[in-house]
Amino acid sequence: MQTLTFIRSLEHLPDCTLQDFLNGPLFDSNFNTTGLEARYVGGKQITVSCRTGYSGFFQLLCIEGEWQSRGTKCQLSSLPAQKCPVIHVSTNVQVIGDPEEANIGNVVQFSCKSNSDVLIGLQEIYCNEKGEWSGEAPICKAMSCLVPVIENGNVPGDVQEYKEHDILHFQCNPGFQPSEDRPSKCTKLGLRAGWNPTPECEQVTCSNRRDPLVYWWDVYRGQQLKLGDRVRYECKSGYKSMMVPPCATCTREGWKPDPLCEAPLGCQIPPPLENGDTKNSMKFSYIRNERVEYICQAYHIMQGGPFKTCSDGEWTGEIRCLKPCTVDEEAMRTRNLIFRYSGKHKMYAAHDDWIVFWCRTGRPVGSVEMRQKCVDGVLQLPSCQ
Repeated sequence: MQTLTFIRSLEHLPDCTLQDFLNGPLFDSNFNTTGLEARYVGGKQITVSCRTGYSGFFQLLCIEGEWQSRGTKCQLSSLPAQKCPVIHVSTNVQVIGDPEEANIGNVVQFSCKSNSDVLIGLQEIYCNEKGEWSGEAPICKAMSCLVPVIENGNVPGDVQEYKEHDILHFQCNPGFQPSEDRPSKCTKLGLRAGWNPTPECEQVTCSNRRDPLVYWWDVYRGQQLKLGDRVRYECKSGYKSMMVPPCATCTREGWKPDPLCEAPLGCQIPPPLENGDTKNSMKFSYIRNERVEYICQAYHIMQGGPFKTCSDGEWTGEIRCLKPCTVDEEAMRTRNLIFRYSGKHKMYAAHDDWIVFWCRTGRPVGSVEMRQKCVDGVLQLPSCQ
């Protein structure tokens, strides 16, 4: 039999294997390796008992992928095998091992028969060299959670014990807030009962990083800012604070006012429009919600618009001037084409206009049809031969 114990939290450490122990210098043929697992994670401790007729037991600790020994190897016993007294447990406790005929080094493990019960006490005990059990037998009782002690907080009311799935309602002291957004619930954690997540109160703090729109920030590097702290600041040029004079206050929701600085109320010169222009002469500055009208060049079709609006320092409104299509006369001669419905040379076509071609001689060839549409300056030409 073996005993497994968490020594400390060791994450990302290599495992130890039973084969390493059997092939290593610590192994003794008088050990009883029955029931040992093939692999153990780093930080696990196991107790290896001796075969009948030998006394003592051996403890192994898995550290960084290697077994380290505790205790002594098995020795031939001249006396009859010493036994530990019989263990008496309640009927709702499941026992793994022999609680009545246990020799030195034997391990007995406990669990609860019902999933609604939790184990109170040790999960396993072993028979030591003195013929005594290493601890008391545990008991099983209906799952419940006791009122926790919360640093910088408290649980109001007189309830002292909670059932499974009950939610704990607690409050934090002034200047503190729950560390988790989720409520703490009485939950079975392995063989035990506990609160998940752990009810904890943390100090309310605000970030000491300067807002991108803030020019000056009366905070030194590494300063911890707590609930109720006030900080003076100045906004960047063209921006203004919602507070006069500018002063930010640390609240449970973060810094107030929010935002610390408002975007500029006015706009500068409006942006240029490709293949277009403003209808009227431009100014150097515009007030909030003021509009500018655009027009497109000849033969261009406007999509969207025709206005852009000054909104919180930004010009809003989507405008495009879609280009016309130009039909090259030389390209038409090369493809043996003429216009079907016009005796004149229609060299320009606005966006979305259709043009129908005709073969000067011969017949159409290729996949391009004789009726084509102008799409933002692009027009495909068919061919005749």
